[in-house]
Formats: sequence, C-alpha cells, structure tokens
Amino acid sequence: MKRLKILIAEDNDEVRGLYNKALKDEMFEKIFVTNGEDALDEYQSQKPDIVLLDIKMPVKSGYQTLKEIRQDMGDDSTVIIMATALSREDDVKNCLALGIQGYLVKPLNHRTLADKIFEYYEKAQDRKGPGLTG
Repeated sequence: MKRLKILIAEDNDEVRGLYNKALKDEMFEKIFVTNGEDALDEYQSQKPDIVLLDIKMPVKSGYQTLKEIRQDMGDDSTVIIMATALSREDDVKNCLALGIQGYLVKPLNHRTLADKIFEYYEKAQDRKGPGLTG
C-alpha cells in the first residue's frame, strides 16, 4: 500500500508527539499544523489523503475548517477524521452532518491509532465503489 498523506491539525505539543510516534513514517507522510487557518492552506497546497482535525484550536477551529472544506470548497471525498476531547452527542452529530468519516475521542491510544485511521480510510474507499478510487 502507498504511504498515505495525512494533514494533522493539532495545537498541543504532546498530542502532536503522540501522532508522530503512533503514525509510522513508512505508512504515513505527515504534515503538522497548529491551527485551522494553516490547515486550510496546507490542505489546498498538499491535497492530503486524510485530514485529522482537533476541534478546539486557535485562529480557526477544526469545526470551522471542516465546514470550509466540505461546504465552501465542495470537497466531499477527502477523508476527514475529527480527533478531540469533545465527546458530547451534539459535537459528534454536527461533524457527522458535515460528512466526516471518523471521530476519535481523546485521550488517544497510540497503539491503536494508526489502525483506527486506516479503518476509517478503508471504509471511505469502499463507499466510493469500484473504479472510483484515485
């Protein structure tokens, strides 16, 4: 399998370190940003396979970033996974309504994180149907 390009928007140094450790270089090409505005810039220039968004970030929240990618930019195919400490049903429903493929609640388990991200990615590819994957 090719390395997946993953854009990670996370403002916490420790959590970024966990992502760096858990997501092995041979499986993922990682791009780190610390706010939603930078995430949008990198999303447009890098065209990642997966976007991993924290919800609470400075400058622009992950929710606002998600909304811009899905609604303003019209991208409904990039795999977007929310990774946040917010676990209220309303938080999850709001993100699901905008078309996310996954929702991870912090604290994250570094041992299962890569598997979970691959699982969400694979399910999204299966939904595209044969001949539609790129």
